[in-house]
Amino acid sequence: MPSDRNLTRSLEIIPIFQHLAPKPRSEVEQACIWRRLQPEQSIVDFKDSSRDVFFLTAGRARSVIYASSGTVVAFGDLRAGAMFGEIAAIDGKPRSVGVEAITTCTVAAMPHTVFLSLIAEQPDFALALMRQIAANIRMLTARIFEFSTLTVNNRIHAELLRLVESDGREGMTIAIDGNVATVTPSPTHAALAARISTQREAVTRELNRLTRLDLLKRSGTSLIIADLNRLRQLVRDASGE
Repeated sequence: MPSDRNLTRSLEIIPIFQHLAPKPRSEVEQACIWRRLQPEQSIVDFKDSSRDVFFLTAGRARSVIYASSGTVVAFGDLRAGAMFGEIAAIDGKPRSVGVEAITTCTVAAMPHTVFLSLIAEQPDFALALMRQIAANIRMLTARIFEFSTLTVNNRIHAELLRLVESDGREGMTIAIDGNVATVTPSPTHAALAARISTQREAVTRELNRLTRLDLLKRSGTSLIIADLNRLRQLVRDASGE
């Protein structure tokens, strides 16, 4: 296994750095601490007091909180190109979620002082950051609405549609061909349950029902949504749109 010193130390894949000139980006890359993490290894812990900002340049990770009761609440999967930890860097408070590796990951940890300097000195970077935070707020607002108004089955429908429309931001490959979408790898029932605050058994029952209705199919490690329009209509009907 390659050592951390042999990692490719580039932030080129991170969208928020796309408008940063090569020289300042190189300086930022050198200021980061680079690590390789193994599956299930913690990248940052819930309530941790650190303030570094993290950039995932390879692999997949998951933002999650483990409640004292044993309940797992998953907030989403992260793929290469993701940034996380920026909230603690901005407000100086403990981490609002933990993040753990799903696959082998390469992560750059940027000191919060460097991050705040970039915000102050690079207007394009600051604007890109604000847009990303705004997108996250919109997504979380939609999920809170769903938790408050939709049944478990309807939340499952909405989460499947969100995965398809995420364009791979959730760490999965999405292939759309007309009215059919293929999600690879297929999310596990436990992962879906953690994302919508329900039990795995409820997810299994509903996915089996959708399969009997020919709305879902499985092919190897992929989940196929055979009728996207029908899934969208189920979500619209449930949310009253």
